[in-house]
Amino acid sequence: MKLLLALAFGLPLTMPSCLDRAPTVTVTAPATFEKREAGAIIGAHDFFEIYLRVFDGTRGYDILWAIEVGGRTTTLFPIELTPGKDYSFTLVQEQPSVQDSVVGHGFKLPHIVRIEDVYKRWDAPPLYDRTICEVHHCKMQRELVPVTYGLLGYLYTPEELKTLFPHHQEFVAGGCIVGERKTDRLFTCPKCKVTYANWVKINARRAYSAK
Repeated sequence: MKLLLALAFGLPLTMPSCLDRAPTVTVTAPATFEKREAGAIIGAHDFFEIYLRVFDGTRGYDILWAIEVGGRTTTLFPIELTPGKDYSFTLVQEQPSVQDSVVGHGFKLPHIVRIEDVYKRWDAPPLYDRTICEVHHCKMQRELVPVTYGLLGYLYTPEELKTLFPHHQEFVAGGCIVGERKTDRLFTCPKCKVTYANWVKINARRAYSAK
């Protein structure tokens, strides 16, 4: 029956059974960036979103790449791309996370799975792979974690998070306003968790004084 339905409607014979197995698409296109005002965000001043536009003449996808606040840009990916240079982008259509800039139900957004240099050596690793920790270079696990709402405080600096344990967190920050989402999915790195636990032990005095 599945085979007949797939042939009748032009569907892939292997249907995805969960979010992690959603079908992917690979597009070769130049890296193009577009800066947009984030006017939909309440109380935002001098706030912009920078989108990576992936378009090969037929298919087009917009991915939130960075956020600019008060002239300071925070990139959401651990690599830099050269504008105008061709890359191979592997993308997947997924339900939006609570950390995406849009809010809604019943639709999907393009998310980057992998980025590769078109002219790389055949055995060179990809420039970006969302399943690989950029610090420890090990395979990560995608977990279902709780969404935590409210004003959160962190004992580490943004630089410590970026360079020591970027994927240790086992919850998703949902913002100050409590929403409907109770869980979300994110990639966690086992080595980031160990590094963070050791960091907490070493910085116990700093953590205690911050209470």
